[in-house]
Amino acid sequence: MQEILGDFVHAMDPDNSTMRALQEYFPASGKHTIEQIVPFTSRIKYSGAMVDGTAYVLGAPEFLLGDDYELYQSVIEHHGESGYRVLAFGTYGGELDGMPLTRPVHLLGTILLANRVRPGAKDTFQYFAQREVAVKVISGDNPVSVSAIAKEAGIERAEDYVDASTLQTDEDIAAAIKQYTVFGRVSP
Repeated sequence: MQEILGDFVHAMDPDNSTMRALQEYFPASGKHTIEQIVPFTSRIKYSGAMVDGTAYVLGAPEFLLGDDYELYQSVIEHHGESGYRVLAFGTYGGELDGMPLTRPVHLLGTILLANRVRPGAKDTFQYFAQREVAVKVISGDNPVSVSAIAKEAGIERAEDYVDASTLQTDEDIAAAIKQYTVFGRVSP
């Protein structure tokens, strides 16, 4: 699996820190033919590639696994609570068309990514807190993971998080802004 994953990630554009980290960790073997690429977008929350005639996808477990997410939810959320970003990697039985997935993904494995808090970040957030500036964290990542990282960075009320994909109306959003500090699964 690591050879396929290595060739998969090296076929992708290293346009974000996540893909660059994956390319650094998983070497390309050059043994597999990449026939099609679907780049990651924050709208679909995955990247995909046809590798040797098989569709592979890499992305947010909640979006890739669909109804099967519940089978892995406790493990994934445990890693998220520990501050890891979790990516799922698997095969897809449908067409890779750059649209949300409509068929099941067969999970091959998960990848845990650690976000490092920059030196001085705690001091910066403490400075804002002393001046009564309310810091809000907005991310496309899982809110549980984002909350854990925000806590590590010393952001006040980082335990108050919401999955922004659940906010349906302008009223929901307005109420959430007052109630929460961390907003995960935010779409553009």
